[in-house]
Amino acid sequence: MTENERKLLIEGFARTIKNVFPRLGYWLRFVTDPRCIGKIKYHRTIMFWTAIFVFLLQLKSSRNINFKLNDSKAFIKNFKTFFPLLKVQTYEPFERFPDYGTLNDMLKELSYPHLEKVQVKMVKGMIKRRMLEKFRLMGQYYLVAIDGTQTLDFKERHCPHCLRKEIGKDEEGKPIYSYYHYVLSAKLVTPGPNALAIPIVSEFVENESQDFDKQDCELKAFYRLLPRLKSYFPRTQICLLLDSLYAREPVFNLIGKCNWQYIIRFKKGSMPAFHKEYLEYLPIYEENRAEAVIPQNHVKQKFQWVNQIEYQGHMLNVLECHETPRTSKKSKGGSKKKKNNTKTKKTKKRDYQFLWISSIPVNHQNYKQLSNEGGRCRWKIENQGFKVQKREGYELEHAYSFNYNAIKCFYIFLQIAHTINQIIERGGGMIKDISATFGSKQNYYQMFYTAFTEYTIEKQFVDATVYATFQIRLDSS
Repeated sequence: MTENERKLLIEGFARTIKNVFPRLGYWLRFVTDPRCIGKIKYHRTIMFWTAIFVFLLQLKSSRNINFKLNDSKAFIKNFKTFFPLLKVQTYEPFERFPDYGTLNDMLKELSYPHLEKVQVKMVKGMIKRRMLEKFRLMGQYYLVAIDGTQTLDFKERHCPHCLRKEIGKDEEGKPIYSYYHYVLSAKLVTPGPNALAIPIVSEFVENESQDFDKQDCELKAFYRLLPRLKSYFPRTQICLLLDSLYAREPVFNLIGKCNWQYIIRFKKGSMPAFHKEYLEYLPIYEENRAEAVIPQNHVKQKFQWVNQIEYQGHMLNVLECHETPRTSKKSKGGSKKKKNNTKTKKTKKRDYQFLWISSIPVNHQNYKQLSNEGGRCRWKIENQGFKVQKREGYELEHAYSFNYNAIKCFYIFLQIAHTINQIIERGGGMIKDISATFGSKQNYYQMFYTAFTEYTIEKQFVDATVYATFQIRLDSS
């Protein structure tokens, strides 16, 4: 790693904290500390930043606090150098990080709702700085996708709150269960190839006890999550992106009370009578037709829609998009082409059909935005959200603790770290193209870890970044 690369890595992180999340350290400082004041060795800001660095550096295990962070004298010095930027406080001279056991004991008693408010404030800060203004749907609505994912899986019951599913039967015919944890998450998403999936709030799907008549489920969690989301963003204009599970009358009522809009993936099986009525209306509204081509990949799109279909007191708008990918040509002779002897084989790609229910009326001015920049963005929570957190170094499905409250707290620290890293990856620090500069995202994180743990960062360099002024612009290409 060259000196310039190392400085670029450190400055990218420092600028992101300085300009995008300058009060993050303060917010962590005022999270209620559950420990006995007279017996505290480490200030809570040290404890919290230790947990965040587990995910920022992608250590993949909380126990690596003992084996990687505390074994690196360079990282301990660098962490102390960043104290002013991270707003870290200490009770006594800082010589080493708290070990995993100390951190885990604290998180067992920490208030998860108080910690989650830190993540909410990070999103509010980005909105206040107008960093996400250009990503608003039709220049008006922030896109918030809500979906659930499994986080942990156990062969035996882990805690009274575990969900369970039958995976088979034993020799006596008794059911065999798998036990797991599941979380419903709301993320602010943006369109485009360099999309963001910024975590906002989450609701754990959990049983109150192991003795239950009916398990908790994603839909029940949604009814708990949405009022909390509204309380955090009472005046923000939001359009919710949901899958077909939520195409039902109670959901329409709840979103209506929040005075928000929605685009919901629609399948005829979820509302068969409504779907039949939609098909009957289609021939009547022949003027509601349009065609478009996506210039990046030349995919042809055909649209049709019907507005104001009545359903249990709600007037719903339906938008349909049929995509036909261009036919690709493959050469039989490999990459070497010979004159007059090259045969090509046309491979027809699969056509796709998308159907959405929306509270926003569709017209000839907004159909492409509602489809390509709205309904299609629901997948960002899967691809840029859950998939990245599970497969690209954050290890969402790893048990960072076996205490249920600590599991929730580690989950929030993961969301905070993922938010910071996303801003850096999209050019929010100063690195405009991670892959072009470092070869790949994987190389970037390996070098980022090395820059913090194997080299000493000069205090003058950090101070220059802290007191410098610059503007943050996210890549929207």
